[in-house]
Amino acid sequence: MNALRLPSNDQERMQLLNRIYAKGLSTPKNELAFSPELLTYLRPFIAKLRDEATNEDGSAANLGLVRRVVDELIGDICTEVEAACLRMGGKRGEHLAADYGLQFIFNPFEAEYFRTLKVA
Repeated sequence: MNALRLPSNDQERMQLLNRIYAKGLSTPKNELAFSPELLTYLRPFIAKLRDEATNEDGSAANLGLVRRVVDELIGDICTEVEAACLRMGGKRGEHLAADYGLQFIFNPFEAEYFRTLKVA
C-alpha cells in the first residue's frame, strides 16, 4: 500500500492498536474488515509495546524489534481494511476506515492518494 503512513511514535502506535483491538472485539468475526487471526496477535503486542516502552532497563534493540513487528502488524491490518474500504467505496468506505481509526493513516478517497499511486 503506497499511501500508508505508519504511526511516528509509541503513543500513536498504542492508540491505534487499542482502537483496532476494541473495534475487533466489538465486531462479529465474519464482519471484520481484516482477518480474525490478526486480532489474536494484537493483545500480546499491545502489552509488549507498552512494557518495552516503559521499561528503562530494556535494551533499545528489544524496543526496536517490537516496533518493527507492530508496524508490520499495523501494515497487514491496514492493507486488509483498505481493500474492504475500496470494495465498499464512497462514504461507507470512509466510515469503515474511521471505525478502525485508520482515517489518519490513509484515506483512499482523497485525490492526493490517487496521485501517489499514479506516480509510484
